[in-house]
Amino acid sequence: MEPRIQYAQTTDGVSIAYAVLGDGPPIVYAAPAFGGIHVYSSGVLPITQVVDSVVARGWRVIMYDGRGSGSSERGNTDFSLDGQLRDLEAVIERSGVERFALWGTTQGGPAAIAYVVKNPDRVSRLALWVTYARGADWYKQIPALRASRAADTMAEELWEYHTLALGHAATGFRDPDLANRFAAMVRSAVSANAFLLNRDANEKIDVTDLLPLVSVPTLVVHLTQAPMSNVDLLRTLASRIPNARLVATEDPAPVIDAFLREGEERAAAPELPSGTAIILFADIADSTALTERLGDAAFRAKARELDAALRAAIRERDGTAIEGKLLSATASSPSSRARGRRSRPRSPAAKRATTPAYPSTSASTPATSSARTTTSTAAPSTSLRESAGCQRRARCWSRTRFARWRARRRGCGSRTAGSSP
Repeated sequence: MEPRIQYAQTTDGVSIAYAVLGDGPPIVYAAPAFGGIHVYSSGVLPITQVVDSVVARGWRVIMYDGRGSGSSERGNTDFSLDGQLRDLEAVIERSGVERFALWGTTQGGPAAIAYVVKNPDRVSRLALWVTYARGADWYKQIPALRASRAADTMAEELWEYHTLALGHAATGFRDPDLANRFAAMVRSAVSANAFLLNRDANEKIDVTDLLPLVSVPTLVVHLTQAPMSNVDLLRTLASRIPNARLVATEDPAPVIDAFLREGEERAAAPELPSGTAIILFADIADSTALTERLGDAAFRAKARELDAALRAAIRERDGTAIEGKLLSATASSPSSRARGRRSRPRSPAAKRATTPAYPSTSASTPATSSARTTTSTAAPSTSLRESAGCQRRARCWSRTRFARWRARRRGCGSRTAGSSP
């Protein structure tokens, strides 16, 4: 994605170019020596793919070019730690973020560490990648940087040759085309003089004494395939930051994403209530007999009234209603619940079609509707009545519980005189 350049003003009057990529929780990316936007846009280093992957996972990355590099003002060459902090603070204030994760890589790592110690309330988490605490150690132990220093005498006279030597060393002498593109990126990012001044300033930076003061969760990432990443320096860095963790990986994006989301999950988790908790289980006693006495329509109306009253009582006492047999989106009759589905509104024609086929001979037993009843309104045959344990125009009693239930549902009465269960 192509960054949209905006500008922030530092307290010492330097214009700093910054860009915002993606939407979501903010991550501020502390600028390396050749500028965060500039390196990202070149596509030469793995940071381009890593940033794109992090943005695709739902994060908003705020990056910038430090003073003297990329699209930022080139005239000021104060590359000290204080100067780098002024650049970082200007971008944070201009972008309007209040609380954010901070991500420092290479020369941007010490500035990120110093900012966290100075502003612990504004940083949620700190991710450090391919960086260091003491500049002199990094420039001494990374072969590409040692080779660059050895060619200092020709840097300003043979700037292109110098950047090519740095490019081949930084890419591990594996890909001449990549080394050429790296060299072109460096030449377009900084001048030869600014490069030397920046390197000298970063070599003098030492934030070792600040490491024990870092109070936010910290992840230190060793990129195993990067020639600029030194696991010994990163191990020392992680060991001196309280509760920091060191991870070695070839794919840092999912590692960084998972680390940042740990804090997100904890922040989103509600605080558990203290004290006594009361759980109320509610049900309607003898609902089948009540339905037969009232009828389905009247029973459903009463069930809805009870449902509304229970929900109101629960809300008044800051409780939580659990949907179930009694509390449901539609209060239904016991018969529909027993069949595992809710009652659905029916048209008048459908209601007429499901009128019970066997009307009751007793005025005290109301007729009820059921999805299983037939659409026929003719009187049943004698054989059907006999198979149900019925006698024409007489009370009945069946020998099985199912037949007794069926007889009652058909309105045939309750028992035959003189019979026993």
